[in-house]
Amino acid sequence: MKVGEIVEIQFGFQTRGRRHANAANRHGSHSLIQIKDVDNAGNLLADQLSKITPTGSVDRYLVTKGDVLFLSRGQNNIAVTIRQPLENTIASYYFYILRVDPKRVLPKYLAWFINQPSAQAFFGSAGQGSLVKMVPKSTFEELEIQLPSLNTQKAIAELDVLQKKEAHAMEHLVRSRKRLIDGLSLKAATGESQI
Repeated sequence: MKVGEIVEIQFGFQTRGRRHANAANRHGSHSLIQIKDVDNAGNLLADQLSKITPTGSVDRYLVTKGDVLFLSRGQNNIAVTIRQPLENTIASYYFYILRVDPKRVLPKYLAWFINQPSAQAFFGSAGQGSLVKMVPKSTFEELEIQLPSLNTQKAIAELDVLQKKEAHAMEHLVRSRKRLIDGLSLKAATGESQI
């Protein structure tokens, strides 16, 4: 099955000029999700969103819990699941807003599938543009997706969350061990202790 057959795809909001979205701006009627608000692990950093006051109706750009954002521009075309309720929050034009039918596909599973190496290779080969690569909507819609049962989708999504938690814990352990070894080595180098 193709992604375009199972999700509704909406382009993100096009801001008109830099004055609309500024990281220091904490006043405005809407929060704006930008590239900088997504980390490399595919997590939304919702506590640092910029504020804007858009003109006209922005209802179709509103992001809600259960939506998936696909970063269609740049080198890292990842998907992010919106896991928390958001009020008056819109996604910038760098994203496609994916709305799913939860009776067919779970948002976390969809994001997991899009982030897999095979899907990423598909986007990499299909990207257009010389400076900033972009995955066209028509290309994105052609991505073939496997749809196991909802129970299997849920299990895969839960395993993905556990794997990310484990990876984060291991990174923390490696950093802590490095600090400890560096500290002991420095003390030994200055003659304060022995290794």
